[in-house]
Amino acid sequence: MSPQGPELRLLPWVNDQGRPCYVREGGWLAEYADLLEGQQLDTGEDVLRLSEDLLKDEPSQAELRFVTQRLSEALRDALRVAKSRGTRLDTIGGHDVAKRPLTDWYRAWCRKASRALKPRRP
Repeated sequence: MSPQGPELRLLPWVNDQGRPCYVREGGWLAEYADLLEGQQLDTGEDVLRLSEDLLKDEPSQAELRFVTQRLSEALRDALRVAKSRGTRLDTIGGHDVAKRPLTDWYRAWCRKASRALKPRRP
C-alpha cells in the first residue's frame, strides 16, 4: 500500500532511485506539482498529435522507434497523473465521492480530457 492518502499525494516525478515521491497537500510544492501535471498532459497531447501526423506518411524504423519512446513517456506521465488525481478524488469527502461537488481543477481536467479524446477532423 502506498503512503498516499488524505494527507499525502503522489508527485509527478520520482526520486534519484526511481521511487515515487509524495508531498502533503497544500503549499507551494503541491501547487508546483499541479502545474507540472498540466504541462505533462499538454505534452502528451502534443506527442499524440505529432505521432498521428508522422504515421500518415511512411515513417522509417528510427522514426517509429523515436515516436514509440515519446508515446511511452507521455503515457507513463498521464497514468501517474491519473493515479494521483484518482486517489485524491477517492479520499476527498470520505467514501461518498459521487455526491460531493466537483472542484474547479477536476472540471478543467475533465474538459481537457474530453477535448483530447475527440477525434480530430482532417
